[in-house]
Amino acid sequence: PEQALWDGIAAYLRHRRLPVLTFERLGDPRTMADIRRRFTPRPSDVHIVTYPKAGTSWVQEVAWLVNHDGDIECAGRVPSSQRTVYIELSTPAVDKLAVLAASAGPRHIKWHHSAPLLPPRVVEEGRVIYLYRNPRDTAVSWYHFQRMNTLYGFTGTFAQFLDLFLRGDVAYGDYMQSVLSWWALRGRANVLVLSYEELSRNLPAAVRRIASFLGNAPTPGQVAAIAAHCSFERMAAN
Repeated sequence: PEQALWDGIAAYLRHRRLPVLTFERLGDPRTMADIRRRFTPRPSDVHIVTYPKAGTSWVQEVAWLVNHDGDIECAGRVPSSQRTVYIELSTPAVDKLAVLAASAGPRHIKWHHSAPLLPPRVVEEGRVIYLYRNPRDTAVSWYHFQRMNTLYGFTGTFAQFLDLFLRGDVAYGDYMQSVLSWWALRGRANVLVLSYEELSRNLPAAVRRIASFLGNAPTPGQVAAIAAHCSFERMAAN
């Protein structure tokens, strides 16, 4: 009966083994199968992975700037969604997989699924940055986003949403399963696990850590410029 709380979602699809929910066009089995069939990972790809509302836009902007010599002018001119492609959301107007195939590297790609649902080559060979966030703040932000965004159209109260979030009965499913699936891979050389709170506490240090992971060595001036551009206040205003 809780399905009626979403105006924008006709029906959820429950994974047969994992505590994951998806719906048509958003990480659903057909979309993920199409990705597995048509997407060819490259060694230069950068994969930004989060549970929704864990700081995705923040970390993807930092990573893109680190990997593009702090080109803030380009970042202000080209929308973030074009610089970092949300591969799991299929859109009828744009074939994202064709766009990615024709794109020059380094490609930046965004995912929200847990590790078992990504293509094996991405998990095993790709450069993955996983960001997690305090689950209380994640739940609050996820609730407001689903209220605001017509793709979801959530009409219930926060108390109703929180109960569903704790049960894993919201889009993308169980928060802890997502975090733990990537936490288990934190020892791999190709996986960097960060926290939202780490970025909040010392953004320049996080910039340097991301740069080291991506094999870049930004100048102190570039680190300062990226941190200033990606400050919480600037990101909230953008």
